[in-house]
Amino acid sequence: MKLRTILFWTHLLTGCVFGLFIAFMASTGMLLAYQRQAFTFAERNVSISEVKPGARRLPIEELVRRATILEGTPPPSALILRDVNEPVCFQTGRFTVLYLDPYTGASLGHGAIRVRRFFATVEGLHRWFGISGGLRSRGRSLKAAANLGLLVMLLTGFCLWWPTAFRVRYLRPIVCLRRGLKGRARNWNWHNTFGIWTLPLLLVIVLTGTILSYGWANDLLFRTTGNAIPAEDHVFRPAGALHVLSSSPRWEPLLGRAESQLATWQRINLIVPDDANAPVLFTIDSGNGGKPQSQGELVLNARTGEVLSWVPFRAKNLGQRLRELARWTHTGESVGIIGQTAAFLAAAGALVLVWTGLALALHRLRAWQARNARVTARNQAAPYFIPVCEARELKAARSVAGSLPPSPQSPDHRG
Repeated sequence: MKLRTILFWTHLLTGCVFGLFIAFMASTGMLLAYQRQAFTFAERNVSISEVKPGARRLPIEELVRRATILEGTPPPSALILRDVNEPVCFQTGRFTVLYLDPYTGASLGHGAIRVRRFFATVEGLHRWFGISGGLRSRGRSLKAAANLGLLVMLLTGFCLWWPTAFRVRYLRPIVCLRRGLKGRARNWNWHNTFGIWTLPLLLVIVLTGTILSYGWANDLLFRTTGNAIPAEDHVFRPAGALHVLSSSPRWEPLLGRAESQLATWQRINLIVPDDANAPVLFTIDSGNGGKPQSQGELVLNARTGEVLSWVPFRAKNLGQRLRELARWTHTGESVGIIGQTAAFLAAAGALVLVWTGLALALHRLRAWQARNARVTARNQAAPYFIPVCEARELKAARSVAGSLPPSPQSPDHRG
C-alpha cells in the first residue's frame, strides 16, 4: 500500500469519526471569540455617579468586606481600574461578578447577568460538550481527543494537498476558489482552498488547545524548554479568607505600593488572601487583561509591605511564558482584536472543512455502493447467460479453426 493511500484513509476515517465534534467546537469557538467585547458593551452602563472633587476611594479591605456581606462569602479577587469613574469589580465566580462604587461602597449590581450566563453555557459546551456532574471529565476527554483528531487531519491534509509541481495550473485549483463549480468538484475545490489558507491558524489553535487539555502536553512544554514544572494553582478557601478579614487587615497601603510599581498600569487585580500568614499577590496589567505580555506579578509582605518579588512577563522562564501565551493565544486575545478575528475566521474555516469533507466522504460512499450494486446485479444475472456465451465461444472457435491452413502433422496435409 502506498504512503499516499495510507495518509488518505487516515485523513478520511479520522474526519468521519471526529468531524461533527470538531464542527461543534468550531461553532462554539466562534461564539466565544468576542466575549470580552460583549461584556464591555453589555455592561457599558455600569458606572458610578459623578465623582466629586476631592473624593477619596474607600480602602480596598473595606470594599472586600462589603462584597462579602452582599454575597455571603468572600470574593476570590478584586479588580481595580485606573479610570476613577469605573467601579471596583469583584470576581465571585468564573462568569459572575459584583460591582461596587469605590467611593460609597454601594452595590452597582452583577452586571449583564444574562449575557454572562449565555457565555458560561457556551464555554461549557465548548470545553466539555455541556456535560455536568461526574461525567464532565468524559466530556473533557472527548473534546481533547477531537482536538488531537483535528491535528491529525491538518497534518495528513497538508501532505495530501502538496501539489505535483508548484506551477500555476497545479496550484490554482487548490489555492483559489473557482466559480461555476457544483457538487463534488466545488466541495473538492473548497476543501483544498479553505484548508491551506486556515492551516497556520488552525495549527496554532490546535497546539495551544492540546497544551490546555492534556497534562502530559503541559508537562512536555516545560521539559522541552528545560524548566521545572510549576505547582498546581492555589485553590481559594473562603473560610480562610473570612478569618483574614476578621483580623482587620490593611491592604490599602499595599494597593498604593502596587500602583507605584508600574507607572503605566491600567488594571490591578488583588488576589484576596485566605491565609493570615501568606503574602499578598497583585497582578498588575498595562493592557486590557487578555495580554499576558503586559502583565506582572507583585508579591508583598502583608504586614510590612516589603516587596518579596516582582516578576514581569519578560522575567519569567520560557516555559511559563509559553504556557501563559498558550492560554490567551488559543482565543487570539494575546494579540488583541486582530487575533480574535483570526481565531473567529479559523473556526469558520473549520466548519467549511468539516462540511465539504463529509460531503466528499458521502459522495465516495455513494459511488462505492453504486459499484457494488452493479457488480452484484451482474453476478446474479451471470448464470442465465453462461450457456449463450459458451455457444457463441464454441461457434467462434470453429469458425477460426476452419479458416486456418492444415498443419504439417495433419493426415490431410499434402507434401
